[in-house]
Amino acid sequence: MVLTYNRCQSDPNNPSGPFFEKLFAELDANPSPLIVDLRQNGGGNNLVFRPVITGIQRRPWLNKYGQVYVLIGRGTFSSAMLNAHELRKMANAILVGEPTGGSPNGYGEVKVFQLPNSKVVVSYSTKYFRMTDGKEKTIRPDVLIPETAASYFRNEDEAMKAVVARIDRRSKVNVRQEVRHYWISP
Repeated sequence: MVLTYNRCQSDPNNPSGPFFEKLFAELDANPSPLIVDLRQNGGGNNLVFRPVITGIQRRPWLNKYGQVYVLIGRGTFSSAMLNAHELRKMANAILVGEPTGGSPNGYGEVKVFQLPNSKVVVSYSTKYFRMTDGKEKTIRPDVLIPETAASYFRNEDEAMKAVVARIDRRSKVNVRQEVRHYWISP
């Protein structure tokens, strides 16, 4: 099953709580590896995704190495990086793709206000996040699959192909025919 998660924000028309409950009901009915695609996720509120991590942890068959794959890349920033890091540390996930677009240590928890006279909107960070002890500039994947211009122009998703092939080798099910997609992208 593939969960494409493009923004760390709940969609008012499809709230994340019931959405994630449906996702796990489907996984419970049809156990399969979970692929979480964070490659186009620029961040938001990292807590929106916490029920997914908790849901994985509550399922021993899913909370083990080789059952959860997280696609990351240049477009993975901020809270999405935190979600990828937490999935790796707390849910035994394998990170696949390219290094993230931002540093794992940095400022976040953005607040905004509007200046009264000019009406200019000002954003500012309120908290420093330290995900790693070192001075890493990015979160590196466990399996590096660079996106190339050639694959882009052929409209081929090399990272997804690598994950599906890896799952296929471990399973008697042809994943290419069985994959169900879920999108949460307000």
